[in-house]
Amino acid sequence: MLLRSTTSRSCTPKGEVADPKTRMEQIANTMAEALLAEELADKAKMSTRRKKKKKGSEQSAQLRGDADALREAVDVADAYTDALPGLEAEVNSARARLEQLALQDAVSPFVVETAALPAAASSVAVVLTFGELESATDSFAPERLIGKGGFGHVYCAGAIASLPAEGRPPTLRATGLAVKRASAALDMRDFETEVAILQSCAHAHLLPLLGVCAEPACLVFPLMAGGSLQARLDLDPRDVAYLQAMGHFVQAPPKPLTWRQRLRAVMQATEALVYLHTPHERKPRTLHRDFKPANILLDHDLHAYLGDTGFAKAARQSGEFSRHAGATTGRIMCSPGYADVDVLNGEYSELTDGFAVGVTLLVVLTRRDPVRIEDAIEVAHGGNLDFGDIPAEELAESSANWPLQIARAIKELYRGLCVVKHRKRLTLPDVLRTLIAILEGHPTSQLTQQQPEAASVAHMAAAPEGSMAEGSDASASTTYEASPLSLQVRKMRAEDGPERSVQRNVTDAFNTCMRRLATMYKHAEAQAPEDFDERINYWREACGLPEEVYTRLHTLRRWRNMCEHYIDQPERWASKGPSATVASQHIAGLQVRIDSLMQGR
Repeated sequence: MLLRSTTSRSCTPKGEVADPKTRMEQIANTMAEALLAEELADKAKMSTRRKKKKKGSEQSAQLRGDADALREAVDVADAYTDALPGLEAEVNSARARLEQLALQDAVSPFVVETAALPAAASSVAVVLTFGELESATDSFAPERLIGKGGFGHVYCAGAIASLPAEGRPPTLRATGLAVKRASAALDMRDFETEVAILQSCAHAHLLPLLGVCAEPACLVFPLMAGGSLQARLDLDPRDVAYLQAMGHFVQAPPKPLTWRQRLRAVMQATEALVYLHTPHERKPRTLHRDFKPANILLDHDLHAYLGDTGFAKAARQSGEFSRHAGATTGRIMCSPGYADVDVLNGEYSELTDGFAVGVTLLVVLTRRDPVRIEDAIEVAHGGNLDFGDIPAEELAESSANWPLQIARAIKELYRGLCVVKHRKRLTLPDVLRTLIAILEGHPTSQLTQQQPEAASVAHMAAAPEGSMAEGSDASASTTYEASPLSLQVRKMRAEDGPERSVQRNVTDAFNTCMRRLATMYKHAEAQAPEDFDERINYWREACGLPEEVYTRLHTLRRWRNMCEHYIDQPERWASKGPSATVASQHIAGLQVRIDSLMQGR
């Protein structure tokens, strides 16, 4: 605990060295006083939004003063941590507080009076009135609605006088505006997080925040006329209608993105993600936590911007940053199919963001749904081959014209980012360099700083290309462990109507889980009862089946029994059975825990 002494600091005459104990007390007291000043400032904060606005400027200045004092104390103390090991915990605590202060100060333009803000700047959002947004969206007219998401509704907006084009990044000055209006159910923490993160960041491929309105909560961004990468992959009627309204495909039917356009979009979004992971100046290390094609937005020329940072979280680690250790939160935020097993435990890190990048790469290669991607591929190939044994050229979606070697390289990148053992995973900076090399056609010799696996992938991509039909004999060597089945729900099918689809998925998932556990406990097969209920109980008592797996498996068994009873009664199933979302999340949690159990984690 920090020393909170009220005695005056003792000064050591210049040229003399205080004994370690005295010097430690001096430094600790300096840091304690700085933290105490910050705590007193917290207690003095106004409780209402009106008072926050009135006193916003003073509070912002106070935060900056507290941070400066604390930063000065840390700089002084840092030189003594080797000689005084007991001081290290104090320094780490102070550094964590500095990152928190940086985030609070980054959001300060949101609470200060409008007059205190610059007219427009690429890194500082302009505070707007709700009336300005109503005028720009025709009172949020239904015909201006262009999208819906976890944040709320998104509207296409006309010009806003407070947001002149000259104040935007040069590449986005010709675009329109999009207004995200928060839903009533939005957790204001997500809103404040998105404002704070975006105002502390500035990157060419990170969607910039242009304006913000406090009541009701609204955010203003550049309008991405090219839609999302997900929309350009799906090209369903609604997406096509949006793209046509933005000036695309007016004279001709929509065309799928080429492999190069897909890969460039992922590369640019990954570049923004690596930027978020890298701390500098007053920007803390930040985890995105929702990387996926739907959050990769494209302008008219198909340049990509990483958006939707409402899930983002500052990673407050002490000491050297480890890519294995990340932020832990009580709120699990994820998109089905893109979530690593750690996310289900509320743990996020660079590796969980990297896992999502890996799944995104496989999605753009195959144009398949992420929540069933490996099983769907295995089933499509007869069900006799594991995913890792299926040639990459057979995975690639034909309309994108993937070159043979590049398809193989993308499959290997996916496996390198999603391999179960964390220590074997590729880092995102290495993956980014590899993607750049693939797009530019560079040989391996220009990638000497990469991990060996990443360099071998780039070498594979740079090898002479053959057509998909030729099936070159040069097979892609497997350097990663195949992900067991999947870490996601990959049995979620969508045929025969919504109720029947959920019933099939529940039944398939239960049978799959039982087969996998039977394989794991094969040594006890002779003693295991035939009845499913009794068998599950036996596995727990005799084989040590973990309690959480036991409970989830019994729930899935009950749902399976309901499927048999209500197979021709969709109304009864709809009222008594789980929804598709509940079933998907439950099966996901069960399958990833069985994956971990079988891997001995």
